[in-house]
Amino acid sequence: MAGSRAASRRQFLSQSLATGAAALAAPAILRAQGLNEKLHVAVVGCGGRGGSNLEQMLGETVVALCDVNRNALDYASGKVQGAKPFTDYRKMYDKHAKDIDLVLIATPDHHHAPAAIRAIQLEKSVFCEKPLTWCIYEARTLATAARKHKVHTSMGNQGHAGEGYRRLCEYIWAG
Repeated sequence: MAGSRAASRRQFLSQSLATGAAALAAPAILRAQGLNEKLHVAVVGCGGRGGSNLEQMLGETVVALCDVNRNALDYASGKVQGAKPFTDYRKMYDKHAKDIDLVLIATPDHHHAPAAIRAIQLEKSVFCEKPLTWCIYEARTLATAARKHKVHTSMGNQGHAGEGYRRLCEYIWAG
């Protein structure tokens, strides 16, 4: 690679979130004014994979954290200064929808689609851990909503959304 440089906001969305995942729609124009401003992130599900996702977002502005497990929520809150804790993502969306650019979802599998569809309807970009849905109907509903609201959505796969694949794709895209 020709050298390391800080990723712009646009590069972050296209490389970090989309690498290894199928984009369902063109990236939404995010709320922030400049392309190099920090993203305003909400994390739904702070334990396990959500905790790992949170680690990746510490360079951004984490606005809100949500987890039904109070221990996981307290642990995540200790890592992020100023993020508002919630035990119900619906309340988090109600209070902070205007403050959020991106939602990371790592809830138990049966709650991926419900948490994602609410974020998409609020026109927030979504990164959701696999499996995205438990049936074809949910997958089609999410795809339709993402197209309608023109937001970027990605499904995480630890093997294909990690640093190694991101760097490989960056190398390939650089030509």
